[in-house]
Amino acid sequence: QHIFPANLSPPQWRDCISCAERIVEKAGVVFSPFQIEGFITERGFVFLEMAARTAGDYNVTHLLPAVLEGDYLVDCLTAFVGEEPIGKKPNKIPDQTFAGTRYLITPHEGEFKELIGIEEAQRIEGFQHLYCELQPGQAVRQPPADHFSSRVASIFASGRTFESVAQRLRQIE
Repeated sequence: QHIFPANLSPPQWRDCISCAERIVEKAGVVFSPFQIEGFITERGFVFLEMAARTAGDYNVTHLLPAVLEGDYLVDCLTAFVGEEPIGKKPNKIPDQTFAGTRYLITPHEGEFKELIGIEEAQRIEGFQHLYCELQPGQAVRQPPADHFSSRVASIFASGRTFESVAQRLRQIE
């Protein structure tokens, strides 16, 4: 499950932003879709990795555009060619704006037949998208034989608090 923005305290946010700014400056990044990952620990933000690419797992296509005021995807494409982003607004997160995704994982092996309950899920407040990851008839296996086919669908929800998005994702599931 991913919910953006993360549910961090103000000191944790400042620590993350400060660390990210130092990494970007030292790396010499000017205009680039750029991702920094790390962990929040008792000692603060611990840097894990950086990549000159956008985030994965629907973060760029669904989560970030759902919460940012600017046109994040246009800015990414512009930056990919080395030009200054041209979004109409800064990529800021308005207060009380959250979005999340959760994967629906099956514990069963066999053949995928159908995904039921979509209409009911669409009626839940905050429902945004549901993406079925499998085609009818597709084989479903479990790890370690296959680490991907057990992911049946990805669901997306939005809300005014981190907790409301987490609750809606559970409800949709």
